[in-house]
Amino acid sequence: VGDVSDAVLRDRWHLAQDGVVVVVISIEKSGGKVIAGPDIVTRGFVVQEQEEELIHEARDLVLDRIGEIEPDEVIELGDVKNAVRSVLNKFFRDRTGRRPMVVPVVLEM
Repeated sequence: VGDVSDAVLRDRWHLAQDGVVVVVISIEKSGGKVIAGPDIVTRGFVVQEQEEELIHEARDLVLDRIGEIEPDEVIELGDVKNAVRSVLNKFFRDRTGRRPMVVPVVLEM
């Protein structure tokens, strides 16, 4: 149904090779305190036996990184998403040698 752009093909190849990690976290609108999460779901990334340990460590890293952001900065959801993506990209690359697509979803409550 039409042509597929190079960017779409590149994303599909990346997903096929390294999988995807989705991180969902809820933060307070004022103050930036974590209300819920992070909930982390992986697809096509690691085998189930390794997943639990990696996810536990990844959750701790995300919470630590968000805790380092100044409360007035947390209001910028883009900054939170970039911080989550950055810390997890480095963590997964160092631990597994793979680079899954990290998709942070930050909900403001």
